Amino acid sequence: MQINPEQQQMMGITLEEARVINLQKVVRLAGRVSSEPNNARSIPAKFAGSVQDLFASSEFQYVNKGDPILSMTSQEFTAAQADYLTALSSNEKSSKADSQTATPERSPLDSARERLLQWDFSTEEIAHLDRTRQPFPAIIVRSVSSGWVSNLVKPGTDVTAGNILYIVIDLSSVSVLGEIQEMDLPFVKVGQPAEITFDFQPGKIWKGKVTAIYMEFDARTRTGKVKVKFPNNSALLMPNMIADIRMRCSLGKGLAVPESAVLSTGQRSVVFVAKGSGIFEPREVKVGFRLRQFYEIKQGLTAGEKVVTAANFLLDSESKLRAVPLNNGRQPSPQD
Repeated sequence: MQINPEQQQMMGITLEEARVINLQKVVRLAGRVSSEPNNARSIPAKFAGSVQDLFASSEFQYVNKGDPILSMTSQEFTAAQADYLTALSSNEKSSKADSQTATPERSPLDSARERLLQWDFSTEEIAHLDRTRQPFPAIIVRSVSSGWVSNLVKPGTDVTAGNILYIVIDLSSVSVLGEIQEMDLPFVKVGQPAEITFDFQPGKIWKGKVTAIYMEFDARTRTGKVKVKFPNNSALLMPNMIADIRMRCSLGKGLAVPESAVLSTGQRSVVFVAKGSGIFEPREVKVGFRLRQFYEIKQGLTAGEKVVTAANFLLDSESKLRAVPLNNGRQPSPQD
């Protein structure tokens, strides 16, 4: 089919060369933030007592290591302070005795101090006891690590040693569990880089890696599951937040044409090749991957050939019109 330059300009025909490029498929999926199973620590009571006040009063409140979580009263705790003060007084009296007297390697004061430290009594609080000689009415339980507090025990609850007081979840790194379409599964590998974004902070990108591809498939939705792990140093992300995941999958080098160059009829794919001198040839091609803005061409074209990328629908219509014979294929008679 031949079209003169004026007609080409009126139709808006544009051309582009088929070329070998680095083929890259972008896989997109939605996911939900979850904490790592090993990042949750259940903190038990170290002695029997009664919970008084909560300082971290809301579920999933963020705390730093050492922040106060709750206060407790305890007869054991009161007795431990009394033992320490008694040992402290005895130690001061014995220090006035003859300095030549041998002292045991481990004094009662050392044992009493160690007991308080094992119950998370701080050195500052012990120093306060040394100065004031007044026992604390309640002990402050402080967070053992930074993270999000969950499952706090209620005020007024009586606990024994070993009962769980709270759970602290370390979210310095989190995972996103995403659902991936069946057609995209072959492109994703463990260790592959991934980018994660959230609607609440447009423009910010978290970078992570695929850590697991689960061997399970939902036949109803035709999706599988992948897990992406990434750092959460800013502590902005919490479990159950919805994330958008994007992975760039390299497919090697291959011949490609712009997506707009390919006309698909459902049974075959056709491009219009510019042969020069205004001649355009419709040619069937075998396409491979459909990539972002490109089609991979497996067969039917060679690198450097020019294909129509705009107005190819008009060319297709024109070629069909020119292929229709007059009078159903009869030559016109003189009477016509």
